[in-house]
Amino acid sequence: PPAAPPPPPPPPPPDTVPPSNASPVSTSHPVGVPTTRNTIVMTWSGAFDQGSGVDGFSYHWDKLPTSTPDEVKDAEETSTGITSAPLPGGSYYFHLRTRDNAGNWSQPAHVGPYVVLSTPATRCIVPKLAGKTLASTRTALRRARCALGRIRRVRARRSRVGRVVAQGIRPGTRRPAGTKVAVTIGRR
Repeated sequence: PPAAPPPPPPPPPPDTVPPSNASPVSTSHPVGVPTTRNTIVMTWSGAFDQGSGVDGFSYHWDKLPTSTPDEVKDAEETSTGITSAPLPGGSYYFHLRTRDNAGNWSQPAHVGPYVVLSTPATRCIVPKLAGKTLASTRTALRRARCALGRIRRVRARRSRVGRVVAQGIRPGTRRPAGTKVAVTIGRR
């Protein structure tokens, strides 16, 4: 009788070794340097798994220097980066984990802090109004995010009639948006 075929090789042992994690880096923000840009661009590379191959990534932002992203895949293995949602002022850390096709997760990588400054509130920077007509004063104040306040009229030389001869807040002063600036207009 013919010889029996050899038995099939045993199945490979299950992949229980976690993948090596990717290395994240920001291409928009240096670590620790304050900025008013409130979205952060992160890229990563270098994830590797010899057993079953890389299957994707889980990541999140928070204010803790070390935390672990959940075990829900946020990005496919072909992804190489993300841009954060707009972040309010504060210090943020980015945390990343890599998953392999056997369901193993790497240890998290942590990067930060990325310091986002609160954007300053709109300001009124009081313009120089001397010599302007009332109409051009209103325009200048509106452009500077200020408002026209009380108007006072005083006798003035002929060349100053209908023009601003004084203002209540010194030019260049920074105030909250909408600050009212009183002016004195020359009259006959």
